Amino acid sequence: MSVANHDFDVDRVLRELGNTADMVAGSLVFAGVKGVRCEHANCPVAVYLRTKFPGHEFEVSNSRVQIDGLGRAVVPIAVGEFVTMFDTEEFPELEAR
Repeated sequence: MSVANHDFDVDRVLRELGNTADMVAGSLVFAGVKGVRCEHANCPVAVYLRTKFPGHEFEVSNSRVQIDGLGRAVVPIAVGEFVTMFDTEEFPELEAR
């Protein structure tokens, strides 16, 4: 699959996580993923994307997703808010310990 196709699929998968940061957190809890605060390649969203697209690497910020170091996808507002909140110690249930 090309990076362009990944970009489209990543956009869809991110939007499906929810319309608010709390909904995104709930979707990630339901999916059973956990992550590390302030680590773009290991936040819960990046971990989740790796479960959806095995064999690919993701780095997630509150505004962008970098895919395999090549392509990028824009992060939906709710996912970006979740990333910011997670990095500031909200949603402790999603923190890998």
